[in-house]
Amino acid sequence: PRDTSVLPALLRMEEAGSFAWIDQGRVRTSTTHVFNVVHALELALTEGRPGEAYFVADDGTRTVREFLSALVRAGAGVELSSRNLPSWLARPLARIVESVWGLIWPDKAPPMTRFAIDMLSSTVTVNDSKARTDLGYAPVISVEDGLTQLGQFCPP
Repeated sequence: PRDTSVLPALLRMEEAGSFAWIDQGRVRTSTTHVFNVVHALELALTEGRPGEAYFVADDGTRTVREFLSALVRAGAGVELSSRNLPSWLARPLARIVESVWGLIWPDKAPPMTRFAIDMLSSTVTVNDSKARTDLGYAPVISVEDGLTQLGQFCPP
């Protein structure tokens, strides 16, 4: 709820006509609702072993396209563009954009960065089996319920 980074950035890009999927948004990602993070922290305080690290995630993985489309739809009632850019082209293009942008507008963030391209074109999933086994962790809110909740905080 009350996302101040990802959702607003996606909406700005979509409104400006600069949003494009990288590799069709096919890479997989793990997500973790803040309520699930808090629940895991509470469990770690009571059940965790000192010095141990635990990954936590919502149930299952999904494609970046599935998740970001649902996020923007729930948070703003907007459908993201179907434009696509292959990562083999997006990476060098981002390097050029960052360089030129930095020379012309050094105090403004470029519209395309290598970091953003890497995040949208790399599978990033976590294995939370250790937290489930050691802490008894299980998500307290599903992705679907979290998105519904987001829609209540940010009506279209």
